[in-house]
Amino acid sequence: NPPNVDYEVSNFNENEGVVGTVQYAVLKSSNCGFVRLGLRTGLDNVVEVANRLLGRDLENSFRPYLSMSLGAQEVTPLEQAVAYAAIANGGLRMEPHFITRIEDASGSVIYQHVPRGRRAIKATTAAWVSEVLSNNVVAGTGRRAQLPSGQPSAGKTGTAQDFSDAWYVGFTPQLSTAVWMGHPEEKVSMTDIQGRDGTGGWIPARVWGAYMTRALQDEEILPLATPPPPQRNSQLLYLPDETCAIDVDLGLERGLMEFELPCAMAVVDLEAGKFRAHPEANCRMTELSATGIFRDEYLNCALVPTRNPVTTTTEPLPEEDNGT
Repeated sequence: NPPNVDYEVSNFNENEGVVGTVQYAVLKSSNCGFVRLGLRTGLDNVVEVANRLLGRDLENSFRPYLSMSLGAQEVTPLEQAVAYAAIANGGLRMEPHFITRIEDASGSVIYQHVPRGRRAIKATTAAWVSEVLSNNVVAGTGRRAQLPSGQPSAGKTGTAQDFSDAWYVGFTPQLSTAVWMGHPEEKVSMTDIQGRDGTGGWIPARVWGAYMTRALQDEEILPLATPPPPQRNSQLLYLPDETCAIDVDLGLERGLMEFELPCAMAVVDLEAGKFRAHPEANCRMTELSATGIFRDEYLNCALVPTRNPVTTTTEPLPEEDNGT
């Protein structure tokens, strides 16, 4: 989607989704969540990191389009495997090679590959990404890629909107592998693969698991990198001028009343998957009394249940009236 062109995104099976963490977004493979994350972190920053991980130069650079957060720009299985290997390697990207050593007829070495790496991301960042992706194998869309040996792995599924491409890319401490399924020359919708739609978590994840089981059968079982404790508390990421819907409980008889607040004045209730009003947030209320007196006022959201509102407004509040 080039600039100034509308882009509409939806989750798999049109699921609405809930407020949650990045880990939750990965487990549910949330399209909307990652498009929003790309916007919040800056698409130019996403392009820069993607170029470093996949080894793209300026001429072959990704484009900062909204859809790139969902993998809409073409990459090869080799590029994917190399990028994931960098995550497994503590953020150090190694240039792929096919020849390790050449010997002449007498056994003398006439060529020896010398591996050289370039840092793509910080080691701590790689460890956090590894943890998120390993949880996806345990409890997310990558469950079918689990290795029967008990070797921990990390990975992510990928599915094109029309089921024309399906991916599973993952790694262990020793090996990174990408599996792609699709037609090599044209887009063919894979809507009946063993009776199911061709998602990345269906066939590619199983192929990855079967291949890696054989490839690692003589290897030692090793743990994935453990990330350090976070240096700061989690925070709500939102877009400029974005509003968040919060519900105020008016009691059993009156139920819930919804308000729209600037997201800066909302906090996240992860357990419920909803927003709550910040203690200093003000809600705008309109009230029509039995005698026909109309009132329009701002008051602290915690005080809303003490009033007897008939109607409310969902209009975002001016900053000066909202405790900011």
